[in-house]
Amino acid sequence: MENKKLVKNSLVIFMIILSSFAIQDLQAQFSSDKTNTSSLEALNIINVTLGGDFPISGTYPASRTERVDQLITRIFTEYKAELLRTTPDEELLSTIKISIDEYAKRNIVLKRFTGEEIVIDLVKFRITGDFNFNPYLKNDDVIIFPPLDLERNFIDITGAINKEIKFQFVKNEKLSDAIIIAQGINPGYLNVDSAQISRLSFDGLTEEVLNVKISDNPTLQRGDRIRVLSDENNKRDYNVLVLGEVNRPGKIYITKNTTTLAEVINKAGGFTNEASLITSELIRDNKSIAELIFENPIYNKNNIDILSSNLNDRLKQSKMTELLLMQRMSDVVLEDTMFFSLDNKLKELKTQGVVDFTKIYSDSTEDGEFKLRDGDVIYVPIQEKHVYVYGQVNSPGLIPYIQGMDYNYYINKAGGLGEDSQDDIKLITSKTKSWYTVNQNTEVGRGDFIYVPKDPSRSFGYYLGNAAFISTIASAITTISILIINQLNK
Repeated sequence: MENKKLVKNSLVIFMIILSSFAIQDLQAQFSSDKTNTSSLEALNIINVTLGGDFPISGTYPASRTERVDQLITRIFTEYKAELLRTTPDEELLSTIKISIDEYAKRNIVLKRFTGEEIVIDLVKFRITGDFNFNPYLKNDDVIIFPPLDLERNFIDITGAINKEIKFQFVKNEKLSDAIIIAQGINPGYLNVDSAQISRLSFDGLTEEVLNVKISDNPTLQRGDRIRVLSDENNKRDYNVLVLGEVNRPGKIYITKNTTTLAEVINKAGGFTNEASLITSELIRDNKSIAELIFENPIYNKNNIDILSSNLNDRLKQSKMTELLLMQRMSDVVLEDTMFFSLDNKLKELKTQGVVDFTKIYSDSTEDGEFKLRDGDVIYVPIQEKHVYVYGQVNSPGLIPYIQGMDYNYYINKAGGLGEDSQDDIKLITSKTKSWYTVNQNTEVGRGDFIYVPKDPSRSFGYYLGNAAFISTIASAITTISILIINQLNK
């Protein structure tokens, strides 16, 4: 927390230094045409002072036809552009972009020369268009900005509203004001008539939960957290994506977790004659923490930048923790840990459902009844018309597939075995990428791979080392045997 404050204070100092130059530049531009008061009046120009906790304070010329929001936006936009233009450090520039807009836009006080005071609420003006919150300017107006503290002086509202938001608290406001700032009740929810207010004690140790009617419109207190209540609306845009060899590929609309795979294939017009059902896949992708946060309504989307800076690190830590926990209680021997880690990586990357597309219309299996979820992807590739032969063959590459031919046929078509080939020839299936040692009964399918391993050449030193190792073991066994015999003869 102290480091965060130190960084923020350093940033404030840096911004003050830069802003002084920006202010001088802006004021120089505005004052260059000033000759005397009469000329300013002739141009309908007035002077307005910006003060309080605003990034760029000072007195600026304005037009009598300008309203408060126009002046603030104009001055701040010019200041922001100058600040970003003169910031050399990329990391500091990113920090400035996030924090530069953090100034109060509510409870702003406009003081007139006559002593009149008007409360300005730019948030409500920008939502409602009510000019009572954004009056015209007059000569010698002074605009005072209050400090912005969204950690202690806030209202937070979520639930069945259009925009979940945490905003600046203003005294004597009611529930209806919070709903206005949240841009109203979301029409996608039904029968929204109540809310729940969570109100902490001053020490933060106890909570009072108030269940209220929206029509009662209670007065809010600083730090209130509001949930506008409604049953969850599950009327969403559930869909899956079907790609490849179907007659009508694309987005297919489904229901929530009840539409079957067979129904989706029917909606996609069925398979084409070129579809490879044996290699078709149902992909159910794992969602990252970032995606879940963006989709989950309990998170404040206005503060997503604060969360997203650490999302990648947290995601990596979560996956590493899961792997370590799985390994801690396993009985995997040291030699197998590499394969275990490989399988875990594949578990993260390849999350398809185990479905046999050749059986989805069969009454004897459950493949066609597989329930799809929103975001699933179905990929139906074109039928592969080749077998790939590689490794220790003279002409590795794609060989046209002929049904019923065994592995010897494809090896011969690939130029025959190489000089250093092993007899342990492998067939790798196109569907599961499983490895099998071939024999005369091995069936070769479309898109399969035939791999011929190499019998590596060994140097004399390799065999000499093995002989020495075997000799050492034999000597040890002989010594132990002699000791045992001697003990038995005693």
